[in-house]
Amino acid sequence: MVLDLADEPMVLASRLLADLGADVIRVEPIGGDGVRRRGPFVGGIEGLERGLAHIRYNAGKRSLALALDRPEAWEAARALASRADIAIVPMEADALTGEFVAEAHLGAVSPGPGVIEAVLRRDAAREPVADLVGVAAGGMLDLNGYPEDPPNHPAGQLAYKQTSLAAALGAVSLLLESQAGRRGCRIVVSMQEAMMWTTIQS
Repeated sequence: MVLDLADEPMVLASRLLADLGADVIRVEPIGGDGVRRRGPFVGGIEGLERGLAHIRYNAGKRSLALALDRPEAWEAARALASRADIAIVPMEADALTGEFVAEAHLGAVSPGPGVIEAVLRRDAAREPVADLVGVAAGGMLDLNGYPEDPPNHPAGQLAYKQTSLAAALGAVSLLLESQAGRRGCRIVVSMQEAMMWTTIQS
């Protein structure tokens, strides 16, 4: 089972794992997460189940709505984590989410899932995250467009997608580690390095 706590930069990762057959449980705040509210919407009518981003990124997942601003809600998350093979955690975490992630790293959530997290740049302090910044950090912004024009931000949230792809690959490797008897491992994905795949291929 995959416990999906990801924010938008890695929300595609668990969709890819769901496509591979994983049972994915996406934990959302009461009223749904921001991906549900992003248009365009089917038929031009707004709704929590009608956003194309939600349909694309959350297909194949089950959803659990929790009052994530309340400590007791995290007891349910801990119970799920104790049964999960993989936990995908957000890049930008509030205090309660950060406490949960720290516990997972320390093995306090037993038996402990493999943890996938992402940072903008490896060995750097936590920084605000945006697709534009990830594209620039990975070098793609400099390659895209024409010399006489300003840097051109490619469409489609490319940095987020590449980060999710790297996270999904990491999750598969953690599953292999788990099958070998090594649970509770951790993988950190660098958005900058994930974007460099695309830059190098270009």
